[in-house]
Amino acid sequence: TTDFWQSGLLLRWFLLGCLFMVISWPMGFVMMATGATRFLIFSQTVFNSLHVLAVWVLLGLMGVEGTAIAFCMLYAFHILLVYGIARYLIGFRWDSGVKKMISLSIAAVVAVLVLGFLLPILWMMISGGVFSIIVGLLCLRALVVRLGVDHRISNKLMSMPVVRLIFR
Repeated sequence: TTDFWQSGLLLRWFLLGCLFMVISWPMGFVMMATGATRFLIFSQTVFNSLHVLAVWVLLGLMGVEGTAIAFCMLYAFHILLVYGIARYLIGFRWDSGVKKMISLSIAAVVAVLVLGFLLPILWMMISGGVFSIIVGLLCLRALVVRLGVDHRISNKLMSMPVVRLIFR
């Protein structure tokens, strides 16, 4: 129904927020692994307090879509917060490959998000499908490169004609 269509606006922001969550959560485990409970309690208190505040403010300003934007904004902030803590605790830094992967992932999700706002529904679905196929193939390629061509999973993937095409 047209009422359900409004949830698509929320899902776009939640998608970007979930990408930020995937980036930030592994760094958050540094606090648990090092036994830095004070940092863990501090970071979660700050994060949850800001989340409640952002939802309250953005809900009043933008309606339900504001809650999804708050989720996205807060996980972007969460990356910075836990990165700073992980860097302080263990000298954590992303290498250039990870930075490149994060940048490309964010760029792809933001591109789809922007296209979703600019294009009519049919073109939005087509462009989203094309982006999904391209990103999926690039991820398969990256997996094969990381595992090595002799790995059993790589051999299975390379038996698919579509995957073989991206290695030419």
